[in-house]
Amino acid sequence: MTLSRTLAAGALSTVLLLSVAPLQAHADPVSSALGSATPRTPTTAQPTDTTTEPEPSGSIATSGSPSNQLMEPSGTPENSGNQLEESPETPAPPQRAAQPSAPARPSAPPQKGVVYLNADANVYDLAGKKIARSHVGDRIGSYGRNGKSNWWIVNYRGTQARIDVKYISGKPVAKYRNHLVWITNNSYVYDRASMSSRKVASIRRGKYVGTRGPTQGGWWPVNYRGRDAWIPKVVLSTSEIPAKTIVYATKDVAVKATASSSSKTVGTIRRGAYVGMRDMPRGGWTPVWFRGTQGWVPNNAISRSKPTNKHVDSRCLKGAKVACASKADRKLRYMENGKVIAEFDARFGAPGTQTRNGVFKVYMKHQNHYSTIYHVTMPYAMFFDGGEAIHYSADFARYGWARGSGGCINVRDMNAARWLWNKIPVGTKVVVY
Repeated sequence: MTLSRTLAAGALSTVLLLSVAPLQAHADPVSSALGSATPRTPTTAQPTDTTTEPEPSGSIATSGSPSNQLMEPSGTPENSGNQLEESPETPAPPQRAAQPSAPARPSAPPQKGVVYLNADANVYDLAGKKIARSHVGDRIGSYGRNGKSNWWIVNYRGTQARIDVKYISGKPVAKYRNHLVWITNNSYVYDRASMSSRKVASIRRGKYVGTRGPTQGGWWPVNYRGRDAWIPKVVLSTSEIPAKTIVYATKDVAVKATASSSSKTVGTIRRGAYVGMRDMPRGGWTPVWFRGTQGWVPNNAISRSKPTNKHVDSRCLKGAKVACASKADRKLRYMENGKVIAEFDARFGAPGTQTRNGVFKVYMKHQNHYSTIYHVTMPYAMFFDGGEAIHYSADFARYGWARGSGGCINVRDMNAARWLWNKIPVGTKVVVY
């Protein structure tokens, strides 16, 4: 009996220990860590992905090791021992819902052909944003010109874009990477690099052509209307020349290499001749193109309008040197033997102090005169009638014709006044009308 009770008690203890063990396995990790030297890292259950990635259509199975391939279950006894059998209690993972296919990209309208670039050019989207840079000779799909605008619609890498029409050519262009060149003076286009070769066409100042390569012996190989041609280098420029931005010389003027009267003279522009502007005037000088060369001329020696003798009084036509002042067009002209040598903007007396009309003579010159009546300086003063004189006026330079003088003839350009002061000696005839 005692032995039976002892065995029963031992069995009961074993059962109790086995019952407690699972409870400890599921105990709170924090509580279980008490008294432990190394706390356990709690394991968190990973969320089950309820979706599966659909297999892309049209994919091709790649060969490789069996671990990289999906194995079809085999029913042969030889392979059954190498596969894990799925437990009937394990639920099957849910399948991912089929994703809607992306809408098809609208196809571009059919092209009308291809065009070529005659120079490097920027490519813009239809909204005007620059998207790329294309190069001379590139072949691009064409949709045609956008109405009467300056844009050509192209197919650039599958996208509709636009390029300035001046860079578009209908015929293949050699892939020489250079920008367009502009005509600085009217010229002929030649079949070969020789003046004795056949003249292909004439081309006017302000037009542009695409180059085919570097200059050769004073000539530039160009692409003119889809054909190979040559133009003298002297009439070409790599900077754009607006066709209508020309200025006329109001007097014989020296063209300088830099914006300085002391710099090298590259040539002379005769009165009435025109040159093209390279940029806006600055610092009293205008950058111009002179026979294909970059040069500078003083602002006081050029005008946007061609000088004429329309407003010249007949009394100005007689005399070796005459200062001819016209109130009609507000000009002061320096003339020699009936020919206009130079002309300048002039301001005359304000109401109440009008400049007197008539024929006079310069009786006194004073380079740095000071008026005690008006308390102003009168640089390069040439007196011809009492206190009236031709001179530079800082007030005229600042305010223009909004004001008038005290009776003098004002010149608003200091360089012009200095030039005139050196040209006119005492005794020179002055005509005011």
